[in-house]
Amino acid sequence: MSETVVCVTGAGGPAGFNCIRSLRESEIDPKIVALDMDGLAAGLFHGADASYVVPPARDEGFVLTLCRIIEREEVDVLIPTVDEEIRALCIGHNLERIGETASFLLPDQDTASKALDKSETLLACEAEGLPIPETAVATDIGGAAARADDLGYPGVVKPSGSRGARGVSLVEGEGDLEAAFRGAEAEGGRTLIQEYVPGPVYTVGTVLDRSSEVAASIVLRKVKQVPPMGGVAVAGKTVQDPEMMELGERYVSCLGWVGPASPEIKRDERDGSLKLMEVNPRLFGYNYLATAAGMNLSEITVRLALGEKLEPTREYREGLCFVRTPFDILVDDEVCDR
Repeated sequence: MSETVVCVTGAGGPAGFNCIRSLRESEIDPKIVALDMDGLAAGLFHGADASYVVPPARDEGFVLTLCRIIEREEVDVLIPTVDEEIRALCIGHNLERIGETASFLLPDQDTASKALDKSETLLACEAEGLPIPETAVATDIGGAAARADDLGYPGVVKPSGSRGARGVSLVEGEGDLEAAFRGAEAEGGRTLIQEYVPGPVYTVGTVLDRSSEVAASIVLRKVKQVPPMGGVAVAGKTVQDPEMMELGERYVSCLGWVGPASPEIKRDERDGSLKLMEVNPRLFGYNYLATAAGMNLSEITVRLALGEKLEPTREYREGLCFVRTPFDILVDDEVCDR
């Protein structure tokens, strides 16, 4: 049997880096091709068998470059880990071009657009009767002030299309609102005004097959985030919470997603209710914790993309914790002269 070749994009981000790490420890033991727009991205030098620098996803040359790499490396499975790349890849003709040579788990363009827009995601979930925070859309600062007054302070202002907490602000009072609105507006898309939900953030890491059926699911809690009010996890732990798991699966299923997806949910410390913060339509950043707990989401993604039939899995080790710590990777000197 020939070696499986897996191409992972966004190798410099936590999701891509930990995907590579997880694949390296999988039973598949694939050849790994790592991609990133930054020539000094850590994942290009740690765990990959081949690496390439690619244009940004918004560049017209991104898909063409990706197709050339897929053909040259004889890639079997593509795993994108960057929102902008998923958006570019899910355009109809791009999926067709890539699908001529490589397999992947991605939805159609309409589903991707809905999942990559926080406003559309919330509307879809609300339509299915699933719990979300009180949310309003503001098109100008006057509207934002009116919506914030209706919802009360503190509140949250966020753009509908950003990631990694970019443009997200906790607004303590009216005096903070304009700067928060301008920051969210600069990220593009709609600007959302939301109630602030106090309490811990949970990630439900899932993988859905081509029929949008859940193939794997795990619940984790963010112990520390950057920024603290909500963002990238730098410490976390696995937990058992059947109610959280079931709700997380319902969020991603109602979107009709295909592939890895990671809803983030808060348990409101005021009344114990659960509310959706957002759905990340990809592997979450600290996905290696799931691998260490016995659920290798990256391997499951590859197996499903290759057409394997897998029994749904929800079994994993509870109480396993991680703390993110950087370590230096030594590279050849010419790398630093790129």
